[in-house]
Amino acid sequence: MTVLSDEECEKWLQDFINQKKMDEASFEEMLSAWDNCGTRRVKFAHEVKMIETLFQPIAKLIERELKDDRDQRGIKLYREWGKQRLVPVFTS
Repeated sequence: MTVLSDEECEKWLQDFINQKKMDEASFEEMLSAWDNCGTRRVKFAHEVKMIETLFQPIAKLIERELKDDRDQRGIKLYREWGKQRLVPVFTS
């Protein structure tokens, strides 16, 4: 076991304190980055929900129009198919 002189002990203590301060600063920086990330994530989720809420009526309108168009075209295609399937009756 080695005995440290007062100067060496003082230097070691100062180095130890400086290292702890750097570790704490690093931890604070890391904690701040984590909080910023969490805040940005919550803000992004809120904005997505707001956009979804704003566009929901428009999406319903578009969906209804597309469904009506698809239904109407389906009826027209069925009528056209029916016309093609009609076979003239020949009487003898």
